[in-house]
This record gives sequence, structure tokens and C-alpha cells, in this order.
Amino acid sequence: MILADLHSHTRASHDGFTGRGEMLLACLNRGVNVIAVTEHDLVCDLDLAEFKKNGVILVPGCEFTCENGSHIIGIFIKKSLKSGSTRNEIFNHIESQGGIIIIPHPFKPESGYFQYYQPDSFLNRVTFLELINGGWNSIDYEESIKKIALEYHIKLIASSDSHKIQHVGMCVTRLNCKFPEDENDLKNTFRKIEQGDIELLIDDSIDTKYINKNANFKKNTLYQFFLKITPYKIRRRIKLVKYGFQSKRLKTQHKYRVYLNE
Repeated sequence: MILADLHSHTRASHDGFTGRGEMLLACLNRGVNVIAVTEHDLVCDLDLAEFKKNGVILVPGCEFTCENGSHIIGIFIKKSLKSGSTRNEIFNHIESQGGIIIIPHPFKPESGYFQYYQPDSFLNRVTFLELINGGWNSIDYEESIKKIALEYHIKLIASSDSHKIQHVGMCVTRLNCKFPEDENDLKNTFRKIEQGDIELLIDDSIDTKYINKNANFKKNTLYQFFLKITPYKIRRRIKLVKYGFQSKRLKTQHKYRVYLNE
């Protein structure tokens, strides 16, 4: 059985906080045995051997930013690409390395693929489409996402899109199959597995009320004014210090609920 989180970030991303050592720790505590680290416009540089030694397959990936701001994820890749490339350049770049294409948070404002593109033949090149994303509520778009996935034979997945250690594995994809022997075996499994052997899981032990409350606070006028007058580097440093002082960041208990199993 594979419990995979195929969309996550460390502090190497401009908006990430998870430390290099924290990602493996989170996987071990949450039972995640396949993790794709998909930094923004950067290729993952974590130690694959260290994860493998602990029974976790680390899949190197990248969340690419198109020229219009939409995001496309490539996994099983080892080369980066400049931010602001076209979707064709990004798709070709991923495929040239034998990678797999994922469309994350497809209708999310500003960075969702379908905020800019209509469904077309490009989707024939996509393997996975996020129905569930830990950082974006897709409830208003679920039927549209399912319809697109069915029409273009794309498999639906759930990913955490984690930026902090406590959110790693909050949404995961369970593949009911034999655990892969190596990276190539895993890649073949991803390509061949059918939707009927995939389950989308959500961890109900995550305090979503706190997450939503925090999101609402960020819309506050005073908070937005503070963002405008404070340089990014200072804001980033303040957030990292705050993250460093947070206690009990890693949840060791989880309560997964099957959201979709067909």
C-alpha cells in the first residue's frame, strides 16, 4: 500500500517553513511512505538516500509558475526551469526528463490552471489532477474537476500542499497496490494505476477552524496595509522566527477519512 503526498514545500520555497529535517520526521510520524517535495520554481535537493533508509520514497519535483501565474507540477524531475515559462515549455521540460505532470489546485484564484486555460488537448499529457488540496477549498468546483478528469482520463488525487510541518499528510492519496521496489517502479505504478484503486483521504484531526480563521485574518485591512509597507525579507524573517517558537508543531495522531474511493 502506498500513502502518498505529492505536493509539499520546505523553507526552500519562498513561502515555505518546513525545515529540511522536519519533512522526513513528518512522513514517519504520519505514515506517509511516498512524498513529493515540489518547491516553487526550484528542484528538490533533499537527500533521497536518507528518506529511503527510513522506508520513505522521496520524489523530486517542482511547482512551475507559468507566464500568466498558473501552476503546473512536475515530479520525477531533476532540472529546473525559469519562472514565467509557457505551459508548452513546462510540459515539454517535464516530459523530456520522463517526469509526470500534475495539475494542482486547478481553479484556485491567481494560480489555478483553469483560471487561464480551457480544457484542451494539453490535458492528454496530464497524469494527476488535484481534487483535494490542503491549502484551497475545492467544494464549489468538484463537479467540474471530476468531469474534466473523466473526459481526459486523468486520475484524481489529494495532496496537502503543505508549507509547515503540521500540515504534511493532512490530505493524501492512498494507492491500493504493492509498495514499489524503486523510483522507476513507482513511476510505472502512477502511470498504470486505475482510479478504482485510488482513495483520497483527509485528516479530520487537523484543526480546520484555525486554518480558516487564520485565512480570514489575512484578509483584514490592517494586515494587508502592514504587508504593503513592510519589505518582503523582513516579513519573511518575522514569520520564520514565529514558526521557530511554535510548540508541538508536529501532530503524531491522525484520523483519515476516505473522501473519494471511486
